[in-house]
Amino acid sequence: MRNAVLEICGRMQPDSEEELLGAVQALLSLCYQTPLPRSEVPANFFNKLKRVADSCFGIDTTSQHSYFVSEYKHAFQVDFLGHHGRTLQNVNQLAERLKKWLKVLKSKVEKMPKSIRIEEISRFLAEFTADGDIEIPGQYVEYSEPNLEQHERLHSFGREVRVLLKHGFFCRGITMRSMEGREHQFTVHYSMPQNIRMEERINQFFRITNWWLRKHPETMRRSLELQVPVMVPLSPMVRLLEDNTSFVTLTYVYEQHCLKYGREPEQPILLTQRILSEATSENLAMAQLRAYKEVIAHLVNEHMLSLYMLRTLRDPNHLWSVKRTMLHHMAEFAFLGYILGVGDRKPDNISFCRATGVVSHSEFFPTYNQKDKWGEIDLSTTENLVAFRLTRNIQSLLAPQIVDALFADVFTCMAQCLTEPRVLLQNYFSVFTRDEYIALSQKRSRETPSDEAINGKMRANVDYIMTRLLHLSPHLSAGSGASNGGNAAVMRTANGGSANANGSAASGVPLQSSSSASMGRSEFPPDISDPIDKRARDLITKHPAFNGSVKCTSTGILGTSCSMKAAYHG
Repeated sequence: MRNAVLEICGRMQPDSEEELLGAVQALLSLCYQTPLPRSEVPANFFNKLKRVADSCFGIDTTSQHSYFVSEYKHAFQVDFLGHHGRTLQNVNQLAERLKKWLKVLKSKVEKMPKSIRIEEISRFLAEFTADGDIEIPGQYVEYSEPNLEQHERLHSFGREVRVLLKHGFFCRGITMRSMEGREHQFTVHYSMPQNIRMEERINQFFRITNWWLRKHPETMRRSLELQVPVMVPLSPMVRLLEDNTSFVTLTYVYEQHCLKYGREPEQPILLTQRILSEATSENLAMAQLRAYKEVIAHLVNEHMLSLYMLRTLRDPNHLWSVKRTMLHHMAEFAFLGYILGVGDRKPDNISFCRATGVVSHSEFFPTYNQKDKWGEIDLSTTENLVAFRLTRNIQSLLAPQIVDALFADVFTCMAQCLTEPRVLLQNYFSVFTRDEYIALSQKRSRETPSDEAINGKMRANVDYIMTRLLHLSPHLSAGSGASNGGNAAVMRTANGGSANANGSAASGVPLQSSSSASMGRSEFPPDISDPIDKRARDLITKHPAFNGSVKCTSTGILGTSCSMKAAYHG
């Protein structure tokens, strides 16, 4: 077992060309994020280029790496680190040179095989066989008592090692075959130790949340459950991740669309940079609006994701099931991302299963303030104002009626579920934020913060998280309850209706809290939400189960259908 782990950690690294290609893509992404591309190249860019050169062209005794160093090292130093590199006048010129290197490395990598025989990588793994005394990894991650009799045992490794591109970086995929003949796919990821520990804490929180979701009646009735990938650390910098070939990222869908119509994926970024570079500080907001309108009018339409799913799924019933599951998972991650202050939800961080609609998020990390020397980890000072990702393409795929009906419904049920174990949740968030503060403080400063600083910041972060959580939870107030005339706690809804104490109306459908409705109104302008509200009302009044007793006011795209559907049976 120990030798197998050492072989996986030491021999499953990407090739030198793949590592350099990933580094060039990351640097090019930083150039695209620069608001003024014609500004002077920052000094930290040259520091990053030097670290890339030291990492990719370091000392290695293999003949393959020696050939790579002789072919690329001198040219890389001349373009970026030598006298020619110091003549770069602005970020735009740096981006042009990085794109030239990206094109050369891509052409080289695309000629490489997509799979490698395992005996070419490790003779030990090729000849490895077990007698049933080693378990398949990832069977102890559930928040429940393990059943050892049902655990699968490792027999051997697959004959092929896959070459994969995950989240912009290359990695290797291995297959573990059990004693029963089942095959389990894993990817070998190399990452920084602090990122691995942070993802472990987030995944542990997801599993605890799933345990609560399975206990609450309303979340059980909707089958709400977070997708938690299996992650098994092998060393401080290497981990195994469960791999599913049916999962694709939103970036993959966009790149396939660009490939079909012969467009460069970077065109929206380049157009935005060109427009913003011509703007002044006085008309910057108007320039951003103009760039957005240009992009959605000519480069990125709102039906890319819908067309991809229509080509993938031919059965309308299957498509409906995928849409419903996808919206449930989108709403769940949006809820948790809002209360934890998670930002940086790029299309490359969101993947979904084409067969089931299950959504998974990577790098689901809270956004922290980084101004003081400790990197003041305070969620209340986050600068990311986007609460969650619900873009035009996602809304077009799911349809406005589904979004209106289910999104706020999932928000309310999640909030009601997580506010009941409030003391347990506060205790867990205390441990979570304390570990995060210590880890990031040690990363940004060699000194260890004092216990007073840790406890003070921990309490502030927990209070902020609980405040956001309670803001989304249903509000209970005293009022008239059941038909027997007794007084009961009722939940006031956005349209003035009421529900009993367990959160359901006379029709048995959970209602939406007033906080969710007000949030929906603040997220969408009236000229967008009102027509959708009208269409939803028309759908209900034409429904054969409509009993003519609907009373609803326009409450925004997140609140309309949830408040209306409690007023009729069907």
